[in-house]
Amino acid sequence: MTTDAEMRVGLRLTYTREVSAADCAAMSAVSEDRAGLHVDADYARRAGFPDAIAPGLIPLSVIAKLSGDLNLLLRRIELDLLQPAFAGDRLTATLTVTAWDAAKRRMAADGRVENQQGTAVMTGKLVGYLPDPAWGTPNKDT
Repeated sequence: MTTDAEMRVGLRLTYTREVSAADCAAMSAVSEDRAGLHVDADYARRAGFPDAIAPGLIPLSVIAKLSGDLNLLLRRIELDLLQPAFAGDRLTATLTVTAWDAAKRRMAADGRVENQQGTAVMTGKLVGYLPDPAWGTPNKDT
């Protein structure tokens, strides 16, 4: 977790994870997004894709991991889904702080998710606020 002393404009956080078929199935189940392009590989191929496309919430979840590391309470997210992601892709998210108001504990950040070829899959902007240090440190083990 980033401390107040570390928080600043320009701070960059990164995280990489490989997307599994189980991740895609779980996200489709949780979101109830059963679009054919997500759940039917043959359908996706007929539409011109090499395989079923991961739900758009998958690249967002890689960015969400970083905002969770900050304990950021999101107020606004703007996303551009630029390219599809697939099971087997290795997604790297970068979150860069673009504004920080320490007195109000408000921050803004740019997010970017790239696949293993360095192709941008998603870009976005996040705005939210960080918890008051007086609240203590959350127990994230549960």
